[in-house]
Amino acid sequence: MDSGAGAGMAAGEVVSIEQDYRGRLARARVGLWIVLGAVGLLFAVLTIVYMARQGVLPLGEAEPHPVHGWGKVRLPSGLLAFNTLVLLISSFTMEALRRATRRAVALVQVKSIPGVSLGEEKTRPWLAATVGLGLLFLAGQLQA
Repeated sequence: MDSGAGAGMAAGEVVSIEQDYRGRLARARVGLWIVLGAVGLLFAVLTIVYMARQGVLPLGEAEPHPVHGWGKVRLPSGLLAFNTLVLLISSFTMEALRRATRRAVALVQVKSIPGVSLGEEKTRPWLAATVGLGLLFLAGQLQA
């Protein structure tokens, strides 16, 4: 039990560490949803503007002809597919790194018991693979 006055607490109020964690987690989730909503709205607006500029959406009675000010863009499909694959593999290696690190941290107390050997946790290969794939992705972005 942790006793003390934190932000927004009255003097003398006792709050457990778990309750404080749950409160912070709830606030973080609300913040995450607000940010995801804002990003989603931005994406929707940019998509609508793009479609209107390309002439896919009608612009109304006053302007029957769409504005064709943008040229056609040739996408490097092969490089796009390669970069997407690199990002997917990097996501898996990052998750493997996160799990290995979490397991290593959870077992720190158990490893300190004399006579207990759990083996060595290998987190560095996952870290190296994730960093290498990230650099490969950046190189692909520079190529595009």
